[in-house]
Amino acid sequence: MPTYFWLSQSANLLTSITAMAALLLVLWVGPRRWSNRSFALFLATIIIWMAASFMVRLVLYVPGLNSDPLAFLEWATVGFSSKGLPLFWFIHTFYPIRRRAFWTLSILGGLELIAIQVLLFSGQIVSDPRPILDGTYGYTISPVGYWLSLGMFVFEFIALGILLRYAAWRTSRALFIGTLLIVVCSVATVLQLTPFPFQTYGMAIGTLFLAYEVLQQQLFNPMLIHNQRLELEVAQRTAELRSTLAERERVQSELRVARMIQMSLLPQAMPEHAAFEIFAQSLPAEEVGGDFFSFHQPSVGRLSLAVGDVSGKGVPAAILMALTINSFETLASSTADPGQLLGDLNTLLSPRMQSNRMNAAVLCVMLDSAQRQIKVANAGLIAPLLWRAGDVSYIDSQGLPLGARAAEVYQSIGVSLQPGDRLLLISDGAVEAMNERREMFGFDRLEQVFAVLGAQPASTIVAALLVELTLFTGAAPRHDDITVMLIAAC
Repeated sequence: MPTYFWLSQSANLLTSITAMAALLLVLWVGPRRWSNRSFALFLATIIIWMAASFMVRLVLYVPGLNSDPLAFLEWATVGFSSKGLPLFWFIHTFYPIRRRAFWTLSILGGLELIAIQVLLFSGQIVSDPRPILDGTYGYTISPVGYWLSLGMFVFEFIALGILLRYAAWRTSRALFIGTLLIVVCSVATVLQLTPFPFQTYGMAIGTLFLAYEVLQQQLFNPMLIHNQRLELEVAQRTAELRSTLAERERVQSELRVARMIQMSLLPQAMPEHAAFEIFAQSLPAEEVGGDFFSFHQPSVGRLSLAVGDVSGKGVPAAILMALTINSFETLASSTADPGQLLGDLNTLLSPRMQSNRMNAAVLCVMLDSAQRQIKVANAGLIAPLLWRAGDVSYIDSQGLPLGARAAEVYQSIGVSLQPGDRLLLISDGAVEAMNERREMFGFDRLEQVFAVLGAQPASTIVAALLVELTLFTGAAPRHDDITVMLIAAC
């Protein structure tokens, strides 16, 4: 056998082993980046090409091997023809080009690879494999094959051109040398420019250079390891932010639903009464609370009123508020005693409230126009304020919120109202309202404002009191609903 034959086989074997070792290393290291994936594909084509070429040469030169050299040669050409595109992808990961240009070239390359393989396996590209005395082998490539091979060379030259454009011989010398050797060896192999095994030697060395560049980037570059750690932290933080935004959107959607429920349950018109003028209004908080007010007129001359504050926020509070209002309006027809009414409400709602660890503060008032008298019962809300001739006092009424204790008994207190008297029912969101200096509106300020406004009509008092509260809080967020109801004796 010629010496060049064995040198060529040794170089072929060296290239295949080098490519296989580099492929295993790349797969073990990653693939952490797209460069590893494209380089793994590139190495796979090198292995296909070199292994098949090795088998072809043994078949041609070693008698007795019963095989088809043309089939092996076709596999080698498949690997060779696929090499240009992944090499272009690999270089692009280090020195990117415009996205549109990259995808255009990738699509064209994929179509060209399909054409090569279809024509190759139909026998229209490679034919007539023959041994050459210098230790290599030759074959005939059809004109169509030359043009398609030229297309693959275009990708290799584009990859080399990208490196030249970015002066890669200064910043990534191994990458530049490896790519240059592979491009030169590819051209020399197809055109058979030299009888020496330079092509296989050069391909082995070029593969080593490219493998070194990948491994140096992945294993021996502390900056890359640091960047990968940062990328992981950024990815985790991004995932957390996305989860937080999704949760926030869910909460906002829930609050919108709860607000719709709350607003739909509040009375849209004030009740008319011969002896009393009644007006109520509620200011919603940024977070949906559970404030409500309700009216029920079981018979002419009688009127039941309630102001309440359900614990919790969002949809659960809105559902409990709806249940409390519905139960109040149902039970109000069966009794003329507000204490009994609150006791019945507590008996009905306590099991559900206690199982959900919720409660409801409710102030209930019943008006009787015939006797010009009111009855008050309180389940945990602020005691009603009575304005009479400029003086403000509290109607002493107290009791645990609904749901706090199943067998709670609520006392009713009767008060006779004279013409001109005003009775203020208010939720705790008013006295607990804070300004930007975190000062509370408080009971003293509430009493002072009510003392000044008491002589006004009911609607004027409610509106003016809410304005005072708004001016006091200023730009500070409102964390609880504010509900105000005023009963004016005519």
